[in-house]
Amino acid sequence: MLTMKEALISCAHTNTCNASGRASRSEFWWFALCCLICTPILAFITVIPLFGIFMCVMMSLPLMWMLLLAFIRRLHDLNKSALHLLIMLAPLGLLIQFTKNHIVSPASVDYVSTPIYVLAAAAHLYMLYLAVKPGIAGPNRYGPDPLAVAATARAAAAARDSEHGAAPAAPSAATPATPATPAAQAHAEHPDMSAASAEGNSSNAAPAAASSLDKA
Repeated sequence: MLTMKEALISCAHTNTCNASGRASRSEFWWFALCCLICTPILAFITVIPLFGIFMCVMMSLPLMWMLLLAFIRRLHDLNKSALHLLIMLAPLGLLIQFTKNHIVSPASVDYVSTPIYVLAAAAHLYMLYLAVKPGIAGPNRYGPDPLAVAATARAAAAARDSEHGAAPAAPSAATPATPATPAAQAHAEHPDMSAASAEGNSSNAAPAAASSLDKA
């Protein structure tokens, strides 16, 4: 599952003009949520004469464009082509063709337009179902699994961070150093005297061994 930051980077930066590839459910719905949050902000801007309307249009069009591309990639994640968008647009075209009136005009609701309204509602519900349906696990004809790609990228980033942040191990403070014995300290301070005393001990040991042999 992608985070909101990853979804925004993918939809608003990496795939701004890209309809190929795949988009997971989390990527599409995080970006759709951001667009929904921006809607009242853009509506509030319109209270400013001329400039507010201009800014609303200039900001709404890119958001609608990027959301459309994200939905196309969402269809690709289900191994379906972008032609499925015609399922949603065809009833609206039929409604305009048969009624010759505005879509929401009460006069257009008659024996011809009512079935088309029902068909349009069913088409929108079907597209909503496709938007929330889990994607195809593994690669398909439109590319690799986006969740697997995101997991691989996270693992690579974690490995780089661990390599850059690794430091040489220091001795543990919980393990005290073993104190040196007096003999070891004396040998370390006066190695010549230690060697001489060792030779004297060996020379004294030889007569003692000889006298023990004589007594035997």
